[in-house]
Amino acid sequence: MDRPVMERRDFEHPDPDWMSDLSHCPLSDRDNELLKKFWTELENDRMEHCTRCQETWFDMGLKNGVCKRCIAKDKNKKEDEPWFFSAENQLDFGSTPAFLPQLTKVEEMLIAPVHVFVNVMQVRGQQYKYRGHIAHFLRDVGKVYRQLPLLPPELDVILLRPPNAGEHAHLNRQFRRQFRVRRRCLQQWLDFLCDNHPGYRDITVCPNRMSALPEDGDVLDQLATVEVNDPLAANLGDIDNTDIEADEVDQSAVPDLLPEDTEMEALHSHVLGEERDEPLPARPATQHQLEMPDIRRTPINEFNQSQPLLSLAFPTLFPCGQADFIEPRLRPIKYADYIQHALRWHDGRFARHSTFRFVVFNTLMRAQARAKSGYFVKQHQQRQGPLTRDDLLEAFQNPESAEAQQLLNSINRQTAQLRGTRPYWYRKRRELESYAYNLRCPGAFITFSPADLHWRSLYQHLPQFQDWQELPEQQRMGMCSKLLRDNPHIAAWHFYRRFGLFRDIVLKQKFHVTDFWNSAPNVDLENEHVRQEFALVWSFHVTAFNPEPDRVQQQGEDSEPLPTPPLQ
Repeated sequence: MDRPVMERRDFEHPDPDWMSDLSHCPLSDRDNELLKKFWTELENDRMEHCTRCQETWFDMGLKNGVCKRCIAKDKNKKEDEPWFFSAENQLDFGSTPAFLPQLTKVEEMLIAPVHVFVNVMQVRGQQYKYRGHIAHFLRDVGKVYRQLPLLPPELDVILLRPPNAGEHAHLNRQFRRQFRVRRRCLQQWLDFLCDNHPGYRDITVCPNRMSALPEDGDVLDQLATVEVNDPLAANLGDIDNTDIEADEVDQSAVPDLLPEDTEMEALHSHVLGEERDEPLPARPATQHQLEMPDIRRTPINEFNQSQPLLSLAFPTLFPCGQADFIEPRLRPIKYADYIQHALRWHDGRFARHSTFRFVVFNTLMRAQARAKSGYFVKQHQQRQGPLTRDDLLEAFQNPESAEAQQLLNSINRQTAQLRGTRPYWYRKRRELESYAYNLRCPGAFITFSPADLHWRSLYQHLPQFQDWQELPEQQRMGMCSKLLRDNPHIAAWHFYRRFGLFRDIVLKQKFHVTDFWNSAPNVDLENEHVRQEFALVWSFHVTAFNPEPDRVQQQGEDSEPLPTPPLQ
């Protein structure tokens, strides 16, 4: 494909006078035009709402209130079929009734019949402005309870803290707000769920268990606690966290991408068309007066097509149990499209949830690993013709025979590159090497780090923008952190959009960029921010220059770059 002819910059044109009044703009008129175009494009971004799919997002291409994605999905719709993103096709999530109170994280866990992750919470405080940290260890199956509410000691939550953490009040406050329990709010939610959520029809609400919960108090002391061998200093000094909420914590997830069975077991299930389903191991008994909750012996597999998982693991997101992924639909939807639809839902409740995005992303990655994996058979001279299903069944029926052993040992399971894995990044590296070999050394390596706590162009798309503008700087920083935690999808999109506009409008046109290679945005999952993006740039006049081509770096010599005078 022919490249567009770009107007070459006149390098004989004099630069601005650097020695004049410093209050004047140091940019040329051409540079000012490029920046003005960049800011105009950025300010023109607006969130739009589609009346058909009920999504709110950017660049939706609305026509008569309907987005371009809905138009494409329904272009070939038959007369007897519903709109794709509609309640008739089980893709309307509905709304959360306004009279239901907002629950804390632990309150939602106490009323959820399915649990798909283990929380490990770490108390931090050794350094200035250290915050607590929560790691969600995701599981491939959901533990199912039939009796609610759960009691705090029964939750899969582990608290890690130094032995003398109780001596520091500000450390004890790190998780207090998240573990506030209000009995009346739990009763109100359970009453509503039992009346409106199909998945709660077989759930028993135990009055004795409900009465064991506090009227209004925290249950942090009732959780499983492990003391780490890292005592805090006796005097941590005055810690002023006025710009950060007292209960603000970092969150991350540990995905579970390992197979739950061996290759031979997976192949056996695949050949027979069976789903492997092991009974849940018995839980050790704990010492309390109430009876243990009734746990179903068979957990819910994340890939099952008959039992709802998301609507039972996150009841506050699915108060009426509608539009779960496993719902039967006249027009089926892919899991990736389903996640995108949920995260763009107009009220933003799915995107704000602290663990929903981790769970669905883990399931998506595991589904991709399953879909992209295949079985490969080494050919042997003894075998005549292709391998058939009957050959495999015969080998499984007589696995000890020499022929069966030879056949089964010749079968390997492999998968293609999955995004984010080492093979994926190795492929990206080879791609970058190809750029360098064919285009020669790039002229510039640029790191783009977002000022995500300061960009007005970002916060104009987030809630409470008017309050954000009016707050003093110190209080605004605390508000920025909360808004970023609640809206990471918007922050990630804005950074990607801003980088693309800056690259296409400013870099390409000012430096006549002919080719570029940029990595995917580096997302800091711990703080839920987009942190960096890297780019290599090839252009007409930005060239690499070695001031000492004959010099050889000695072993042990510092690898700082050599000082280079400005190129003329």
